[in-house]
Amino acid sequence: MRDVSFIFVFVMHVLSANSPALAQHQVQAPGKTIEPANLAMPSFNVTGLPFYVAVDRGYYLAEGIDLRIVKVQGSHTVATLLTGDIQFAVLGTTAITARYNGAPLRVIASALARPFQWLYARPEIEQLEQLKGATVSATLFGGASTFFLIKVLKENFRWKDPEREMRWLSAPSPLMTLLNRTASAATLSGEEKQQADKSGMRMLLDVGKYIQAAYGGVVIAESTVKNRQPLTERFLRALLKGLWFIQDPGKKEETVRILAKWLKAERDYSQSIYEMAKESWTKDGLATEKAMALSLEMSRTALKSIRQELTPADMFDFILMKKINGQLDAAAWRP
Repeated sequence: MRDVSFIFVFVMHVLSANSPALAQHQVQAPGKTIEPANLAMPSFNVTGLPFYVAVDRGYYLAEGIDLRIVKVQGSHTVATLLTGDIQFAVLGTTAITARYNGAPLRVIASALARPFQWLYARPEIEQLEQLKGATVSATLFGGASTFFLIKVLKENFRWKDPEREMRWLSAPSPLMTLLNRTASAATLSGEEKQQADKSGMRMLLDVGKYIQAAYGGVVIAESTVKNRQPLTERFLRALLKGLWFIQDPGKKEETVRILAKWLKAERDYSQSIYEMAKESWTKDGLATEKAMALSLEMSRTALKSIRQELTPADMFDFILMKKINGQLDAAAWRP
C-alpha cells in the first residue's frame, strides 16, 4: 500500500509540473461543493478526447467534480484502483487480464467501438499477399495488435494461418523496424500512423475497420461502484456530455483546439488526429455484446493460466451509463 501511494504521489507531482492543465478552468458556482477525483491514463493521446473536452468545457465542475487526469502505467493503475488512490481509469487489456486473475474490476463505459490500429509496409510492398513469408513487427506478439491482425486476415482476406505465413518480430517501436528495414511491415498505433505517412510508408490495412471491440473503457473497482455510486454517476454524466460534444459537427473547431492543447501539438497535426478518430466513438458510451465478447477473447487468448472464466456480464456493467443516457435524452441536453 505504501509503495503504491508513493508511486501515485510521485506521478501526480511530475504531471503537475509538466502535463496539460489537470483541472477545469471554468469558474465553479458559488457555494457548490467540489469533490476531487482522479482519472488514470497510460498516456495523453486521442483516446482521452471526451475527457479532455469534459474538463475544458466545465462539465465535471458542473457535476461537482474536480477531475485530475494523471498518467499511470499498466499494473500500477490496477493497484491504485484497488487501493482507492485512483477512482477511475482508461484501461484496456490490462484491466481484463487482471479480472481474469481475480481483481474485482469492472468496465462501466466504452468510448470507442474499434481499436486504432493500422498495418503499414515499406513503399515497395503494394499488396497484403506480398507479406507472406515476410517479417512483420508489433510491440508484442500475442498482444492485442497481433490478435486483431491475425483475426482480420483469416476472416476477411482468407489467409489460412497468418501466424505461420509471416515471420513475427516483437519491437518496442514497430515503426522504427520499417524505417531501418528490419521488417517489411508493422502494426502501428494512431501516433505512429502519422509518422509513417510522413515517412512515405504505405498503409496496407486499416485493421480497426474490420474489428468491433470495446475500447476506451472506463475501469473502476467494484468497491467504488458500490460505495461511491453518486460520484460514479456524476463522473459518467460529464463523460457522456464530452462524447456528445466531440461528435457534434458544429463543435469541430473547439474539439480540435482542446485536443491540440492536451497533446501539446500543432493544430494541423491535431486536426489530422481528430479526422482519423471522428467515426470511431460510441454514441452512448456503451459496447455491443459482440464487442464485449471479442475484448474478452483477445485477453483470454494471451493468458496461459487464469483464476476464473469471464462472460461479458462479469467484466462489463453499463447499468449506470444506460441510466444517464436516458436522463440526458429526457432533458433534451445538447452540447
